[in-house]
Amino acid sequence: MLNKQKLNLKEVDSLRALCLALIVFFAPLAVLPPSTLNLFELEEGVNWQTPASSTPLVNVSVSSSAGYFLSSGYYHACSASNQSEYLTCWGKNTAGQHGDGTTVGISTPVESLSLNGPIIDLDSGSSSADSGFTCAVNSMNELYCWGSNQKGQLGLGDSTPSTTPSRIVLESNLGAVKVSTGYGHACAVATDGAVKCWGWGTDGRLGHGGNGDRNIPTTTASLGPGRTALDVSTSWSHSCALLDDGSVVCWGEGGNGKLGNGGTQTKLSPTPVTGFGPSTPVKQISSGLEHTCALLVNGSVSCWGNNAYGALGRGGTSGINTQPALVVGLENKNIVFIDAGYHSTCAVEDTGNAYCWGWNNHGQLGDGTFTSRTQPVEVLSLGFNRKATKVSTNFRHTCFLLDDASVNCWGDNWLGALGDGTFTDSYLPRVYANRTVPSPKVQSIVEQQQSEVLLDGEVFEFMDSSSLSVSLETPLGMSFDSTTMVLSGKPEYSTKSQWAITVSDTNSSQSGHYTLQILPDTDLDSIPNVDDLDDDNDGVPDELDACPTQAGNSTLDVIGCVDSDGDGVSNNGDAFPNDRTQQTDADQDGYGDNSSGTLSDSCPSQYGLSLRGGMFGCSDGDGDGWADSIDAYPSEISQWNDTDGDGYGDSIIGFEGDACPTNYGNSYRDRYGCIDSDSDGWSNDGDAFPNDATQHADQDNDGYGDNQSIGATLVDAFPTDATQWVDMDGDGYGDNPSGNQGDVFPNDPNEWFDTDTDGVGNNIDAFPFDPSQTNDSDGDGFGDNQRGTGADKFPDDETQWSDIDGDGYGDNSEGTTPDAFIADPTQWSDVDGDGYGDNPTGRQADAFPNDPTQWLDQDEDGYGDNQSGNNPDPFLFDFDNDGYNDSIDPLPKLASRGDLDNDGVPDEDDLFPEDYREWADADGDGEGDNADTDDDNDGWPDSDEVRQGTDPFSSSSQPVDSFELVIPGTAIGLGAWDLIGMFGGIPLAFWILFGFVTRNQRTAKYETMLRESNSRDELEDVARQWEYSLMLRLLGPHQGIRLERLRAELDDRFESQNQRLSSIEEEYIDHTHLVEDELVDESKQPPSLFQDELEAAAEAPPDKDTPAQETDESGYEWVTDQNGISYYRPTGSGVPWVKFEN
Repeated sequence: MLNKQKLNLKEVDSLRALCLALIVFFAPLAVLPPSTLNLFELEEGVNWQTPASSTPLVNVSVSSSAGYFLSSGYYHACSASNQSEYLTCWGKNTAGQHGDGTTVGISTPVESLSLNGPIIDLDSGSSSADSGFTCAVNSMNELYCWGSNQKGQLGLGDSTPSTTPSRIVLESNLGAVKVSTGYGHACAVATDGAVKCWGWGTDGRLGHGGNGDRNIPTTTASLGPGRTALDVSTSWSHSCALLDDGSVVCWGEGGNGKLGNGGTQTKLSPTPVTGFGPSTPVKQISSGLEHTCALLVNGSVSCWGNNAYGALGRGGTSGINTQPALVVGLENKNIVFIDAGYHSTCAVEDTGNAYCWGWNNHGQLGDGTFTSRTQPVEVLSLGFNRKATKVSTNFRHTCFLLDDASVNCWGDNWLGALGDGTFTDSYLPRVYANRTVPSPKVQSIVEQQQSEVLLDGEVFEFMDSSSLSVSLETPLGMSFDSTTMVLSGKPEYSTKSQWAITVSDTNSSQSGHYTLQILPDTDLDSIPNVDDLDDDNDGVPDELDACPTQAGNSTLDVIGCVDSDGDGVSNNGDAFPNDRTQQTDADQDGYGDNSSGTLSDSCPSQYGLSLRGGMFGCSDGDGDGWADSIDAYPSEISQWNDTDGDGYGDSIIGFEGDACPTNYGNSYRDRYGCIDSDSDGWSNDGDAFPNDATQHADQDNDGYGDNQSIGATLVDAFPTDATQWVDMDGDGYGDNPSGNQGDVFPNDPNEWFDTDTDGVGNNIDAFPFDPSQTNDSDGDGFGDNQRGTGADKFPDDETQWSDIDGDGYGDNSEGTTPDAFIADPTQWSDVDGDGYGDNPTGRQADAFPNDPTQWLDQDEDGYGDNQSGNNPDPFLFDFDNDGYNDSIDPLPKLASRGDLDNDGVPDEDDLFPEDYREWADADGDGEGDNADTDDDNDGWPDSDEVRQGTDPFSSSSQPVDSFELVIPGTAIGLGAWDLIGMFGGIPLAFWILFGFVTRNQRTAKYETMLRESNSRDELEDVARQWEYSLMLRLLGPHQGIRLERLRAELDDRFESQNQRLSSIEEEYIDHTHLVEDELVDESKQPPSLFQDELEAAAEAPPDKDTPAQETDESGYEWVTDQNGISYYRPTGSGVPWVKFEN
């Protein structure tokens, strides 16, 4: 073998021919240029070992994964390349989510379907734990979906599932550039930047403004004025979109703050996420189950929502974030890719390092543990010199796409979700089975040996050499110089022999493979293993070395293999490879056969697992670690020793553990194996009566046992009451009078309490809380003892018991002989029920005891005062009924003449007895002289006759005519009186007109003054004022009459109140004499009740809320209190009552 290889033109004729053939062969496989879209979200990828781009790449390794897509669904995953129209899927396939026309799952990736063009986007989702679906977009912007369709998530207008791809037509025949699948729904970004969603619509996850499902793509509500979407991300119950100005909007179920708008409310249409926009732009979004994350242009990561298991990466697991917050620990790292899953999140750094945080119950974080992390931790063992480029995490597993386009997965491997051909979980990254392409003749170089390989450009001589460009995939450790066409460096070992190559000029581009095999050199001595006599350089020739590629020191069983413990036996042949004192284990129980070695087998020929008591590897039937031969209880795992031999094992936590392991005992109820002197099963320490077999417990510690069964001694009748123990009469109340509920009558089973201590038990005491009463003969609730509290005034009458006024009549209106006036000892009966008593000598006696419509007869004329009653008095306060009130009747006891209109002329001489303005009519024309302007009816006005000095009441006395003045140019003559009338009458007319216009206002003023008067004197003062106005013709006759009537009514009221007060005083005097006559002991005279009432009434008027008793025609309402004092106020005013004073 040469240490350095160089291929010149002459030496590579065969290679030239091979490359030309490969170029011709692979020319039809040239693909379209990759999409120029910003692929912010990892979709689905596959371990393709082909170029990542069809465009010329100078000095760029073609092992990049930029054109690959990877997406993890619910226990399944799919991958693709934008260089191919084929998809590769693995894992669960119960709903046909692989799209291969079957529902059979596989654990190894298999190319399953074609989408009529290279794939530019891909995503896998699920609608329940038992189904899933997948969607993808090809380079012609055609959108396809397949799998479960329970909620219409395939967007085909129905709910029929499909195991093969079906094309979805967007509105207005638009194409799709991005797609994202959630839990029973999906969304896509159309070529016009709009977002279209379909499937399950609950909680507004489709963003169209409602909760309804849609089985065809439907445009969301507005993304914002002038805004378009670049990317979309869906999850279980919410969705988010990245907009063209770097801002983010979200919609759907808002619990735990996962919409990022500062609240937790559900939003039916796109709502801006707080804090993002042109000044803080986002370049990628990813939605998890209950949280959402965003990758900012500056390389930082922010998350929001539910922090369960630490999914937000902020440290801790409590609380929620309703607005974005930076992930702790990534501040100084430039993150280029993120993905949010069930309760975990992963990120890729620009260095190729990978980080995860959150839920880790199946090792899905890839840190080699099952411990959930609240801050990012680095993923371990991505592969030798491998770098992560993208990540996809879902329910309980995670997959990374590496820089060599291979895929590493780890976590839960149910149904082969990791794609490694097994069903075994892994908490470290595991590379799934690679797909390789057979290669032709292999050229060889040696691992880690400096090598150069020349690729002569003449093999592409048909191209324009001036524009020739070659890019190729290089082994790790080597680089390619496209100028010199030399591949050089120290290659790392690889099993690959075919490497991708692309040759381009200005007119065309061709892709294929070149063949280069890297020979292994285990000991790195520059001699490949195929030529090296000692590959592992362990001093043992390969022909004798049982492990030729692994250095080893074993000498006994085989030569040259690894012997970790240095005992001469190889690890493969050593039952204890890390223990040099043991090598064999005949019974294969894990304990060595060498009796002088570590943990030697006490029973080397018998399989056993004992490990306690100094005996290892012997039979242990109950699995407690003690060999059966020394186990006191070989069939009981929780016991093995019985020191005191009482039949109870020494382990207190074991079965029937001995509480007294060093003392023989027979107790078994409270504790096992302790001394029990009275053999009742209770240990002496737990027996309140250790020497009495009939008792053991005393809950109340009163010295009497709780056992009440027949034959027991010291029985406690009250086991939970330390103050009682004996109950002689068996009534349930203890005999200790000082104890709780002590029996006051210990020998009487029918009595126990005497609450009022009156010597009578509560059971028969009619009044158990009243020591002054014990009996109630009539059962009315009032005691018979007249000296006791609430004594029954009628002990034999169950219908009566109280007699407040002491008149011998009961106060109960429904009882026998009830008192109609319970507070008045002078009255008790009211036959006619009019409220006035029938006793003529009592207070407020009824003058008409058998007539409910009459009761008063103040003028004692035998006619009732109630005008609405029977036989009303036509002349109130008119004793002689002569039609004149006694107050104005000069002879009130004798019918006599009077003056009804109060004009000073007796009615018998008054021609107008009811008109105070008239009383005489000189000319007998029916018009009174006061109103008649010509009293003698001689044709001369009285005023003229008065001026002329003639008698206005005599028609024979008339004025003499005087001269006349003739108005020039007319036949009109004016006499002296005419002139006087003109110069005197006109001003008088104006005066009268003024009085006529203002008289109503003036009348209202005088009415107010009359109503506000508080005495008869004030009434007279007001009357005097309006009489002057009447004389000056400032009031008319009718107004004067009205005012006089009002004054007379008010005057009568003042007079009536005076009479009532006099009557009350007389009743008080009569009552005083009556009481004095009835009292035996003059020194016990009652207080002046009525005098006190009068004084109290004078001092305390009724409350203003007291209702009126009557209303008069003058606009006043009246109320009279119980003492006969009257109060008044304007009707309906609600103001305080004013005492009426005459």
